[in-house]
Amino acid sequence: MAHVIPAILAGFLLTGLIAATAFAAPFREIKDIYVWCSSGLTCNLTMEPKQSNGLSTLQIERRSGTYDGPTISFGSYPKLAENSILSFEVDGSDIFTKSIDELRFNEPRGEYTLTEPDDVAILLDAMKNGSVVGIQVNNGSSTTTTDYSLSGVVAGLIFIDEAQNRLDQSNALHVKGDLEPRMPNVLSVAALEELPLSLHRWFDGENSPCSFYSNSNRLTYGDGFVINSPYGALYVLPCGDGGAYNQPYALFYLSSSEDAFAERVSLPSVADTGPTVQTDAWNVSWDNKTRELSAFFKGRGLGDCGVSNIWAMPDRERVDLFVLKEIRSRPDCDGDAAGGIDNWPLVWPTAKN
Repeated sequence: MAHVIPAILAGFLLTGLIAATAFAAPFREIKDIYVWCSSGLTCNLTMEPKQSNGLSTLQIERRSGTYDGPTISFGSYPKLAENSILSFEVDGSDIFTKSIDELRFNEPRGEYTLTEPDDVAILLDAMKNGSVVGIQVNNGSSTTTTDYSLSGVVAGLIFIDEAQNRLDQSNALHVKGDLEPRMPNVLSVAALEELPLSLHRWFDGENSPCSFYSNSNRLTYGDGFVINSPYGALYVLPCGDGGAYNQPYALFYLSSSEDAFAERVSLPSVADTGPTVQTDAWNVSWDNKTRELSAFFKGRGLGDCGVSNIWAMPDRERVDLFVLKEIRSRPDCDGDAAGGIDNWPLVWPTAKN
């Protein structure tokens, strides 16, 4: 199905009105565009059509890997006719023309994606120097053009370069320099094939502990991620079905030692009876600058109640070690955000008398 803004971004915007501090991922609205980066630093720049002509969101997306290049995609519902010819133009000047079978179609998301890196580079360069990008669709019987404002695109690309720590590197989107590309310490996980074999049993098959609606397609959202260090890797992955507005995550640590096997990681917590641990975290986000993992279990979809946890990772080498920083709770689902989660009552540490 076509969408106005990506589903994850939409959820961020809606819940962010009430519980913004529960989300550490970078987000910015710049003139006519939105930019959002996941905890795994996959960043998405979104443009909305200036008029509705069948096409919806136009997106520039880039994962954080050293050799991951940008992609350009757009939504369409219903699906375009098989004989469609698409012309891409910037400020009225033709950039190139493609037949529909030269683009990759993602059925669940209703998106068409340019597949050739050279095409992406040519169109992106033109977009950075223009004010309007248009996509003309000729299906043999009619021709329509959907225009998107490019105001804010350059600033959005710089924002992505900064979020992914690519400023002044040769592979930056806009702020290019002579620095060699650096290997990021955080990467998104978007497919079972991107996980080590010792983790596959958790996700492969409908009877696996982390299956999602009898399959593993939740990983394709790309909201799982891995934090790397010289001594090992910590995988933070959506695990199992959580309902309409809560998603549980599990943490797995894989040492860099030879023949290492992935082990599930517990997080410190506090219960009425004293210190304890938990193996699930809900609706997590990771702040790579502060090295803090946040979780927010929503009492309901509006996000005006629930429980928030923050854990700190104090040692950059021990990515399997977390320290509980705080727990906040608001049990009353009354529509009053109480100024945001930072103002909710502390459960731990308790206030000193």
